[in-house]
Amino acid sequence: MRINRTDLGFSAFAAGSGALCAWLGGMEAIEQALGSAGRTLITIVPLFAAGLLLAGLVQGLVPRDRVKGWLGSASGMRGLLLAVG
Repeated sequence: MRINRTDLGFSAFAAGSGALCAWLGGMEAIEQALGSAGRTLITIVPLFAAGLLLAGLVQGLVPRDRVKGWLGSASGMRGLLLAVG
């Protein structure tokens, strides 16, 4: 696995944010931040898994040509609005 500049930048930002949080609020702030992040992770993981499952089902059930007609370059503004929701 290669680490690119984006990974390094994100890691540096996370470390800097953690250091700033510790400096301004101490260990209590770090514990609150980690608890909040953990609760968010617990909320998001099942939704992400359900989304992947649903995407796989749609990919298996709906023909590729039909999706291309709905979302392809010829679909225009209607396809864009359908894609973003």
